[in-house]
Amino acid sequence: MSTVEASSSTTSKAVHPSWTAFLDNLESADVDRAIIEENLEFIKQFVRDYEQNKPTPKKTTRRFPPPPATGKHRRSHGANGSVSGTSPLSPKQHRPPPPPVRPAQKPPTLQDRARLYSDGKPDRAAATSDGRGGIESVPEAESGPRYIYYRLYVADGPLESVNPIYSNDRFISRILPKSVAPPHTAASLKKYLCRIEGFETAEKCTLFLSLVERVPIEDDTRLSLRAKSGPGLSELEPMALIVDTQACHKRSPAPSNPPSEQLDETATRYGTSSILCNRSRRVRLTNKSGEVASKTSFDEDDSSLGRINMLCVPPPHTVASLKAHLAKAEGASGRSCQLFEDGGGEITMKDDDIIIFLTDSYPGASEEEPIAVVYSKPRETTSQPTAAVSPLAPRGFSKRIEAVESDLKSETDPLWHSASVGEIFHTDGVLRKEVYRGNGLLHCYIAINSSGKMAFIFATKMRFC
Repeated sequence: MSTVEASSSTTSKAVHPSWTAFLDNLESADVDRAIIEENLEFIKQFVRDYEQNKPTPKKTTRRFPPPPATGKHRRSHGANGSVSGTSPLSPKQHRPPPPPVRPAQKPPTLQDRARLYSDGKPDRAAATSDGRGGIESVPEAESGPRYIYYRLYVADGPLESVNPIYSNDRFISRILPKSVAPPHTAASLKKYLCRIEGFETAEKCTLFLSLVERVPIEDDTRLSLRAKSGPGLSELEPMALIVDTQACHKRSPAPSNPPSEQLDETATRYGTSSILCNRSRRVRLTNKSGEVASKTSFDEDDSSLGRINMLCVPPPHTVASLKAHLAKAEGASGRSCQLFEDGGGEITMKDDDIIIFLTDSYPGASEEEPIAVVYSKPRETTSQPTAAVSPLAPRGFSKRIEAVESDLKSETDPLWHSASVGEIFHTDGVLRKEVYRGNGLLHCYIAINSSGKMAFIFATKMRFC
């Protein structure tokens, strides 16, 4: 396209080369040339008025710059498009600042891996009670003092802490490193934990650096309790203290004056734990005659399908530990059982096999592929043992409660009492929430009946007397 000339009533000027490019662009965009030439003078006058009246910017820039110049200097153009001279390019005015340097990304931690499914994508669905998994929001990393998180266990399951920090997870607690007597060894940490939890001695207790450790730590091992990367760093990476079952029955009441940091943190952190997420495993119960109802069932249409939380299985996480907890949860103590990875029984799980519960690829992660549990027939005995609730051992059952309504829960769950109107029980008076047959939490007390059986009792059907 040749250079276009435009005339006005006062002056006639050749179109600047940059305007030629502007017109070429309009023409290439299928804009009618007659419209371009008809409005050319108006466009030029509008631009001249804008250039004369616009405020002076801090930087020397043009709203409609001419074609870029070559060389170290930029050529300035007059009103008629002629080159009037050169001016040096100021680096401070015309050179953009360098882009910010992004910090190097740190490798993912155990907290990060715990938030992800096996496909690497986080699940943001809320935790449900229908057995379909899902997680609540995972807590963000906290700023503040360094704490040592720990969970309590016995051989067949979790043990309630005297100083719980969550209302829906009473098996986890935390302490400050300064509370542990130096030198900081496994032995000194065990002694302090046993003292605040009401145990006389730490001799028969074992300590694991984390839930995934396969062997306990030796007593003389030095621990880095003050560092930001030591054991028990968060509720996602707690240490585990395994307490001897006999020691639970000799457990003393909670200290009347617990450490000040326990009081402070219980007051500020008491709430719900979000670590109770997608860590449950599904099991299907059968015996030699066929399927049987599970005590942990959650589906009314499939009573043999049960569910347990893997946080309730004490370390080391082996099939043997899983069997022990299943026997307790299903009220099948003393009965032998065999586990299979699939319902067809093609793959047998051995007692020393390691369980990895931080992924969703392990057997039992879904309802469609539960672990198959086959129990032997119960042994015939003259008397039934008391319900196994040793993790919640009595700490002074001096309060009397009386049943105001009849209750038959023990017929479907041996961890609960049945009661008749007027029956007297002894309890510690602590109101709690416990799972009844895997169908939700109920307000209850731990109580002992006249025959010495200790179990849960439905609180709404009781009154103190």
